[in-house]
Amino acid sequence: MATDDETGGTPTPAPSAQTDKDAKMRGVADYLQAPRKKRRSYVLVACGRNIPQETQSGIDQFLKNQFKNYAISHPKTPEELVKQMARQVVLLVFDDEFAEHLDMAATLQLMFDLKKKKGSSPVPVLFLTRDPKRLIDGYSKVLLPYQEADDYVDYERLGTAHVYSKIRSSLSTTNNRRRSRRYKVDLELAYFLLDADAFFPGRLIDLSIHGGLIKADDDRTYKVGEQIKLHIPIAEFLSPTEGDYLKISAKVRRVFIGGSQAGISFEYVTEKQLLTLTRFLTEMVNHQNARRLQAMRAKNAR
Repeated sequence: MATDDETGGTPTPAPSAQTDKDAKMRGVADYLQAPRKKRRSYVLVACGRNIPQETQSGIDQFLKNQFKNYAISHPKTPEELVKQMARQVVLLVFDDEFAEHLDMAATLQLMFDLKKKKGSSPVPVLFLTRDPKRLIDGYSKVLLPYQEADDYVDYERLGTAHVYSKIRSSLSTTNNRRRSRRYKVDLELAYFLLDADAFFPGRLIDLSIHGGLIKADDDRTYKVGEQIKLHIPIAEFLSPTEGDYLKISAKVRRVFIGGSQAGISFEYVTEKQLLTLTRFLTEMVNHQNARRLQAMRAKNAR
């Protein structure tokens, strides 16, 4: 049988390595230009056996009717809850009696561990409780810095309508809510300015687990984008094993008009630093509250 060359026709070129390479590159380009699949957001509803089935079903129906863009999931054990928190979770509706083998302290420690794993984006929690006082007392010892994002509802006393209202409020304010509570403080400290390669005196006047407000104790002014390392004195409130200072990196995000005050965000925070910072902030605020209560009692006793 004659070939194209023998009959005078145009030969068909064999596939080359370059052709395969071009096809692969076009495929990669098409993939990169295609719209990305949006990651699904979840509401986790973790209920123990003391919550009536009609309440659980009502929560599901409310979410399906009012927040159709969110998927719902129901972890049954603490281990399953930990795994599901790896998803993109916008709200955790959590029964504080979810795990029968855990007391309140251990339950709140579980919540703290879950928030810690999420780092700078902790998931807001709506607690369902039958004992608000017990929850509040325990929460203030473990999770106080997160109270800006979390809430609770006494579901037995207030009923399902109030539960729905709290869920709506939690989901409707997700984008505008602060990630953590800010506290007024007065802490003298030293900070290292990377650009100047030197230490400067300053004072923290506002602090949260995500950042704070710093004031220069000299005549210098801050610049947006400056990188600093804070040396926060922690020895007064934490055990000696934690050290005298918490060293944490930060970045200037906003400079006030006077120049001597700046809003900062903490950067590259390790799990150990976050744990120390949370303990420090919790202990300091509890000490402040105790002193305030003592002063009030002394004033009333006069």
